[in-house]
Amino acid sequence: MQILSEEGTYITAELGGGIDSRVPGAPAAVTARGRPGEPDANGPWQQWEPIANDDGTVSFTCWDGHYLTAELGGGTTLSTDRDENGPWQRFRIVGPFVQCWDGVHYLRVRTDLGPVAVVDATGTAQGMRFRVLNSAAPRHGIVRVAARTFVDDDGPYLAVGASLFWAVYGYQQDRARLEQNLTFLAANGVDYVRVLAVVGPDGWTDRTVDPRAAGWDAAIAGTTDLIAAHGLRVEWTIFGGIDSTPTAADRLAVVDRFLAAIAGREPAVQHIELVNEFFATFDVIDPVRELRDLARHVVQQTVVPVAISAPADLGDGAVALYRDSAASVMTVHLDRNVTGEGGMWRPVRQARDPMLVWPGAWTSNEPIGPQSSVVQDDDPLRLTMSAAITWLCNGAGYVLHTGAGIRGGGLEDRAIGRVANVSEVAHVDETLAGIGAVRKILPADLPNWTFQNANPNFPRHPFDTNPLVALIERGQLLRAFAATFGDGRFVVMPLLAQAPVPFTAPFAMRFDVHDPMTGAIRESRELAARETYTMPPTLAAVIIGAAR
Repeated sequence: MQILSEEGTYITAELGGGIDSRVPGAPAAVTARGRPGEPDANGPWQQWEPIANDDGTVSFTCWDGHYLTAELGGGTTLSTDRDENGPWQRFRIVGPFVQCWDGVHYLRVRTDLGPVAVVDATGTAQGMRFRVLNSAAPRHGIVRVAARTFVDDDGPYLAVGASLFWAVYGYQQDRARLEQNLTFLAANGVDYVRVLAVVGPDGWTDRTVDPRAAGWDAAIAGTTDLIAAHGLRVEWTIFGGIDSTPTAADRLAVVDRFLAAIAGREPAVQHIELVNEFFATFDVIDPVRELRDLARHVVQQTVVPVAISAPADLGDGAVALYRDSAASVMTVHLDRNVTGEGGMWRPVRQARDPMLVWPGAWTSNEPIGPQSSVVQDDDPLRLTMSAAITWLCNGAGYVLHTGAGIRGGGLEDRAIGRVANVSEVAHVDETLAGIGAVRKILPADLPNWTFQNANPNFPRHPFDTNPLVALIERGQLLRAFAATFGDGRFVVMPLLAQAPVPFTAPFAMRFDVHDPMTGAIRESRELAARETYTMPPTLAAVIIGAAR
């Protein structure tokens, strides 16, 4: 992984490590220099390997394998020459801040020591923010669906997307800013961006993308290539609206032109969605029939996964649109209602619903998020758990939906105070870091595991559900969804536990209780059959274990 300073520069282990700052005249061991997107700014010296320690702290090794060390446990310089992982090599991640072992000092960037910004351990307040980046290499090959999981030539993966509806406009009119957003998303572990190929002018006054305009076909191809050049894929939603394609013949012609534009670029495409929210944007005589016909037409001409549209509801509407259709993925816009049970946590547990009407792969394509329409949420923990619960509930992908990802500062967004760039979204650094951390500890094929709810209808839940049901009925636990695999492995995600939660093992097992925001292990337990572990109250946790 890489770490960025508050100013957006890479935290760098000079020489790749091996510098003892206690030696008189030694160069600075750790500096802050170079920015994402700059030539030669991100190389081996900017790579760090995090190690989660049993006490909840985190250690970091440099490129050469030496540990990052806060001399004296904090309050002085940093070194990169130690081989052991002792107290001085251990740090606590406190939100965006890095606290030293002494519990008093924090890492900070110093610009008062010379021409090069030096990182040391002399901060005495939480004033210097750092951002952890996910440096996973771009994935390879054409995306496919295996049961309910996305796979490519690198294997199965839990897909993370981000809304960037305005990317075609950006490619044509504001390319430098588009590239800044792509660089930010790629550096923060996002796999793909969701882009509208046709939209406006209704509601998109200064962000219209019209297929009748000269250069549209080239813009679709060019946008795909530019996104791929940043190590990302693109989920193409062909129609964000049909203002510019009033007839079925017009729409079929645009679909064929779109398919021609992405031909040969299939490895850069995550999947194709025909229409965004057809129930609000696709005002035709028989929308379901036309869309199912279009889906069959598209599937016959491309190898990438195809979705139709988010259904109006996850009941009869979803069944009519998707059942026995040609689609290989269902895109879902989960309910953002935050009234009633769970309050702001209610949208998190809504990921349970899609599997009730669709047995295949699905994505949470436009969930509640920072500056999203109607209801908003920018809490990093809830959004991190929204992604994790999506994957646990058989979802193949999760899209971080932000106001900045809609029109990118367009007229209608400026009018309601939305920011223009994803990097400006409230708490986006912590949110993407959390999503990356929880994804790292989860099995890559988790959507293919068997879902288990915490009630007697699911006797294979890894814990006795009777005490869990009692807590849920008393409003002291929102949910404790789980997923199991045939070899005895399991994952459980308790949400909104407002009282101690007794997890009683029906069989001998071992498990770790993880902090979802960092992946760090809070506790490790081995239980005999009928033995109980009592989890203290917590907003969320991820329990990963196996039978023994």
